[in-house]
Amino acid sequence: MLRMWRRAGTTLLFPLLTVVLMACREMPQSTAETTETDVSSEYDPLDEKPKEYTYSKIPWGSGRTATDKALIAAGFRWSRLDDERDAVYTGRLAEEETTLFASFTPQNKLVQIQLVVEPPENRFFQKYKIIKEALTEKYGEPYKDNKSFDAPYKEGDDNETQAIRLGKATFNPEWWTRYMPNSDGSGKSAQPLLTMLVKDKLLIYITYSSKNWNAEYARRYKKGTGAL
Repeated sequence: MLRMWRRAGTTLLFPLLTVVLMACREMPQSTAETTETDVSSEYDPLDEKPKEYTYSKIPWGSGRTATDKALIAAGFRWSRLDDERDAVYTGRLAEEETTLFASFTPQNKLVQIQLVVEPPENRFFQKYKIIKEALTEKYGEPYKDNKSFDAPYKEGDDNETQAIRLGKATFNPEWWTRYMPNSDGSGKSAQPLLTMLVKDKLLIYITYSSKNWNAEYARRYKKGTGAL
């Protein structure tokens, strides 16, 4: 199972919110996409969304010890630290083998949790549907339910799993926050801080991000570029 690093880069069966060998995960991108508003009086469906999404009610900013205790209570087992010093756990979600990555800042503050579920091919879309329905029941319909297929594949042709393996199909529901004040005082914005992703492997990624994940993402990718 390849690690998706970071954001290409959920309760239900046990509390969850929104795909190595255990060696590497492809890093999901920063949740930099935002929707801006002038806070007009018109109704917006985002007005009813949460301010944040958390897995198993673990508060963002929790330390490593508190996070570890909460994840063990949620049924996960400690595995190792990866090369970013993120904590890696193993367990089960939707009755399937699951790897969980808990990401921390250099100050050891929790900023992201990603679950990577690996169902067998014959149960892949059944489990995708179960997880998506559980999130939808808790948080409402995804604000964006992104799907794409490249020819000759199309939705409903009974070749979806082959299309995924070949990188010709993507499923990416996004649950966005409500509009929140920007830290720089420049109005308000909303962000997709809970996502599911199926991209180019038969793996289901469920990613919970804090509002501080973008800064941590930028810090990680800036490392090693000081000589440029």
